[in-house]
Amino acid sequence: MNDNLSWVRRNHTLKAGMFYQRNRKDQPAWGNINGQFSFNPTTTGGYNLGDPIAAELLGYFTGFDQSTARPLGKFRYNQLEFYVQDTWKITSRLTLDYGMRFAWIPPQYDANNQVALFNPAAYDPKKAVTITPGGNIDPTKGGDPLNGMQYTKGGQIPTGGWNSRGIMPEPRLGFAYDLLGNHKTILRGGVGMMHDRTQGNLIFNTVFNNPALVQTAAVPANNVANLPTLAGSFGNGVLSNILAADRSGKVPTVYSFSLGVQHEIGRGTTLDLAYVGTISRHLVTSRDLNALPYGTAFTRAAQDPNCSAFGGTVPAVQPGLQPQYVAAGLSFNGFCAYGWNSYNDNYLEPYKGYFKSLTYLKFDGTSNYNSLQASLQHRFSKGLTFGAVYTWSKSLTTANSDGDTVDPFNPLLDYRAASWDRTHVFAANYVYDLPGLSKHFGGAKWLSYITDHYQLSGVTQLMTGTPVDSNNGGSFPSGYLNGSNQWSAVNFNYTFDRSGNPIFPAIGPPTRGTRDMLRTGGMQNWDMSLFKNIPLGANEARSLQLRLEAFNAFNHPNFNDRNYGISTDGPWPWFGDPSRPLSMTKNGNWGTNADTYNASGGPGSFRVVQLAVKLYF
Repeated sequence: MNDNLSWVRRNHTLKAGMFYQRNRKDQPAWGNINGQFSFNPTTTGGYNLGDPIAAELLGYFTGFDQSTARPLGKFRYNQLEFYVQDTWKITSRLTLDYGMRFAWIPPQYDANNQVALFNPAAYDPKKAVTITPGGNIDPTKGGDPLNGMQYTKGGQIPTGGWNSRGIMPEPRLGFAYDLLGNHKTILRGGVGMMHDRTQGNLIFNTVFNNPALVQTAAVPANNVANLPTLAGSFGNGVLSNILAADRSGKVPTVYSFSLGVQHEIGRGTTLDLAYVGTISRHLVTSRDLNALPYGTAFTRAAQDPNCSAFGGTVPAVQPGLQPQYVAAGLSFNGFCAYGWNSYNDNYLEPYKGYFKSLTYLKFDGTSNYNSLQASLQHRFSKGLTFGAVYTWSKSLTTANSDGDTVDPFNPLLDYRAASWDRTHVFAANYVYDLPGLSKHFGGAKWLSYITDHYQLSGVTQLMTGTPVDSNNGGSFPSGYLNGSNQWSAVNFNYTFDRSGNPIFPAIGPPTRGTRDMLRTGGMQNWDMSLFKNIPLGANEARSLQLRLEAFNAFNHPNFNDRNYGISTDGPWPWFGDPSRPLSMTKNGNWGTNADTYNASGGPGSFRVVQLAVKLYF
């Protein structure tokens, strides 16, 4: 619901308005209380069946899981915004716009009061469950498996999971000034502040993953006939998919600003030059609370004496330790850390009883965008109209998407070029009535049906490529370079030498990687149309139009992604060799093209030509 009111008084145009939104969404959890099977097209239940339908008919399945409940979330929110604004024409050359908008954007909540969040401040180590070196809960030692969990139902946390920020002001200011007084050169500028609501999934997941409401048992590959006798497992006794969140509940905020000049360079032709930028703060990010401090896996206390490389006793220095670890002043490479080779590091995690990652949402993401924007526009005259725009820009950010994971110990480590950053973007459009040869040279009228009434139009797009993230890409097992825990939100970024060869990362805390050295391919696309209009009758009220349209008319190959894969070697768990040397090499297809833009169709794809006939009457 929204409404606006305007009042013109002398040289002021006053405006006021409001916007109100009430949102209701009832959504069940995705868990299946009736149970669900999964089938594999090749090996199901230990049999090489070759087809998932065959596996299903014979009763063999890859897995079966069943949830204890399927919570229904009744998600609601109210949102209110209102504003006052004045456009003040101070003089014939200067106009000022100023105003204030107010926004009330409280968190979304569940009307069934089922929100659950982990609170690090509520976690009591004295009440923690005991984890065995194998990564399982020791049932003989007691402890609270829900240690640190808090719920809206008991009033332990706000109804929306985090606090409301109340009514937030959003000031706005803009101006336009006729620099020379002849209405041909105008200076414009403005600045404004805006807020945005966080996505619904942040609160949906706190209900659907509420461990007090639902757990899911799983059965490994077997046959349906044996299902009644199979015992489902709720995992190894630890919790997973648990969420935590910053109680402050800051609202994502965007500051926009611009300053530009518009000049009429000729009759019907204008040139615009402007600086345009935005700064975004309090964006939603996530990190792993259960990530081990860097270097933990390299300490003597983290070593498992029963590791195959030790034989029951932890030595002072790991046998066969690679020179890179020695140069870093370390005595162990993490191969023998508790749970390292079984990908189960629960024994070392700080919050006992929570399986692997413990996602913590925080409103500390930041980004900025700065650009030089140019525009040249020509109004239709003498059979021609065209427009062209060019942008030179830079986008920097700590996270590439809403809720993206960042380094748990140094969020600013990921502050670099955004994955969508394109340095140069150019676009042009045009319509041109081609001169009629018969009309210009006085030819016969019948000849004009062949030589006249042609129109050429088109859209041209040119842009540079996007950055390629120089992270591990799965080649480095998590933890073997920085000593943090397995599969956490930690990237292992590498850099390049002057020849463009990747440099092996240093052992220790990760360094900031680059998204600027490698880029995907740019795009060049020309969509063009040629129309032939044939008048039917003396007054040209009726006509026949023949249309020839070509997308990517020149069939220019627009290569997008490139192969920048690397291969690494070292004491990785799948090799089973704690003394295996460390190395990193480029794959043989390094730098070659991997695919094209919109291979299935769209801007920059293969050339498409179409013919059409239209009758106007």
